[in-house]
Amino acid sequence: MPQELTRPPKNIFENILDRIFVTRIFMHYPFSGILMLGYFYAVQESAQGGFREIFFRANTFNWKILLSYLLFYLLMGATYIVNQIADKKSDQVNRKNYFISDGHISVSCAYFEAILLYALVLSVSFYLSFKEVFAGGAAYFYVIISSVAFGLMYSVKPFRLNAKPGLDMAANAFGYGFLNLAAGYLVNARMSYSFIKISVPIVLIGLAGFGSTTIADIEGDRQDGKISIGVFLGEKNTYILSILLYAAALVLSVIMKNIPCIFASAIALPAHIIGMIKRSKKSALVTMRISNAGLVLFSFALFPVLVAAFIAVFIVTKIYYSKRFSIDYPSLTT
Repeated sequence: MPQELTRPPKNIFENILDRIFVTRIFMHYPFSGILMLGYFYAVQESAQGGFREIFFRANTFNWKILLSYLLFYLLMGATYIVNQIADKKSDQVNRKNYFISDGHISVSCAYFEAILLYALVLSVSFYLSFKEVFAGGAAYFYVIISSVAFGLMYSVKPFRLNAKPGLDMAANAFGYGFLNLAAGYLVNARMSYSFIKISVPIVLIGLAGFGSTTIADIEGDRQDGKISIGVFLGEKNTYILSILLYAAALVLSVIMKNIPCIFASAIALPAHIIGMIKRSKKSALVTMRISNAGLVLFSFALFPVLVAAFIAVFIVTKIYYSKRFSIDYPSLTT
């Protein structure tokens, strides 16, 4: 049985904030960081000179990458809403994502918000792509519509890929590794073999990182009848799979001299080994938070403005969850 439900919103202001935070604005930073890495790779390919020149060119204000960033941010918000609708029962057991699972936002209202966000993102990206505002042209729209499709298939029946072990990992890695990397890359370059090559270790990191996100939810997923990769393999074997994938990503990244992916794999690998040894709820939550931390930290180093945005969203989220639900979130263990 679920624990006692959280309190309903006190007033219209809290009601509005619930509808903003249901999109899980803090959880977007791994995806937005990868998107910005894609943009940096594209600038690097087209720019002349050394790292300093590339760095300053990438950090020169460009409304096109800002627009792509915002579009993907809204897209991810809609996808998170759909995921919470589908996982309402398991979220009650796992005591997370209270907005829909505890009934503060009705399922019908949540669907309406998600549809509205998806419609906005699809219509704007369609216009921009076929007007060739972005260098990638129509390919940008195909990336966005594919992201929407994978986001829906990941959570919604009859597909519900997040309940199909193996497919849940593949969908997550492709949808939120390859596709959002492309959403940054195509702003400044056309799809090419070099992009495919760059994306391979990032997809491996996405595969590895997804495993650890299912470990913390094994109990709730099992009670909901959801067979995630964590439920299917069990805690220990899921850790082992993630460790092997991180190791493969590290080796490949070294061969390809892909510095961001070397850094990301080298951070996540020991954390997952420690998590496998300890095997506790706390260690599962820590490894989940660290799974894509290396890519995010590298994107922060390449784009200092992201640090300011991250800190601002972190503080706002921290205050909101403290006052709204009396919990300490975000943190490594909640």
